[in-house]
Amino acid sequence: CLAPIRGIGTKNKTVSDDLQNDPYYYKGEVPANTYKLLLNALNDCSKTFPNYSANVLIIQGGLDKVVSPDGAFELLDKCQSKDKKVEINAYSALLL
Repeated sequence: CLAPIRGIGTKNKTVSDDLQNDPYYYKGEVPANTYKLLLNALNDCSKTFPNYSANVLIIQGGLDKVVSPDGAFELLDKCQSKDKKVEINAYSALLL
């Protein structure tokens, strides 16, 4: 198991503290295989995206320091959907 590094997702101490105090926020270790499965799923998504014909909305954090917005546009270029869009928001986290 691997323990995720906490607090690197935001520089806002209030957000970080709120997450740590949230009873629904998972604070345990994550099996290493989970990371492998996520990476495999991301690779599969990239390979199968040309087959997608449903409407697609990709939301990318404009301040994200980990994931480049270029990847969202690359996926969009591969997608066959007629109704597709990349939305770059001003935040690195999406709040619904």
